[in-house]
Amino acid sequence: MLLSHVRRGIHFVLAGFLFGAAKALNCSGPMVVGALRSGQQAWLLGIVTLNGSQDFAIMNTGNNATEIMTVNMPNLKPSLRRNVYRENSSTIAGQEQQLVSVENTPVAFGSQQIMAPVAYRQSRSTRRSELTTAVLNYGNIEFDRSRRTFCINLQTPAP
Repeated sequence: MLLSHVRRGIHFVLAGFLFGAAKALNCSGPMVVGALRSGQQAWLLGIVTLNGSQDFAIMNTGNNATEIMTVNMPNLKPSLRRNVYRENSSTIAGQEQQLVSVENTPVAFGSQQIMAPVAYRQSRSTRRSELTTAVLNYGNIEFDRSRRTFCINLQTPAP
């Protein structure tokens, strides 16, 4: 199904997703889409506040990591180096070995905040931070293409 053909909102929860007029959305945030220059890949971007800084993060529904978010950085802070491990990955630039540290961090979506595990990755990549499907353990994702809204609502997920 192409999402461009969906006329009503989509509501992702831990157990799956609902769409159409039957499910009212609680969403008023702006829908922002990022794309590669070629335009062949695009992402929904959500506004996230992490460690006091606000930025856009890619909503990556293909990433089912247990951490709510993956943050790429050129160097890990000394406090993150205490519990570091090595991870191999394949990027557009080739094979890369990264240092990774997971830390419980305050993550906010608008006025809603949670403490959740975040993976910090020492990487050459300048790709934006990514929200993973682990966000569904804390709430839901809602968007409506026709109204141009996108939200992450922190609450107990519906069964």
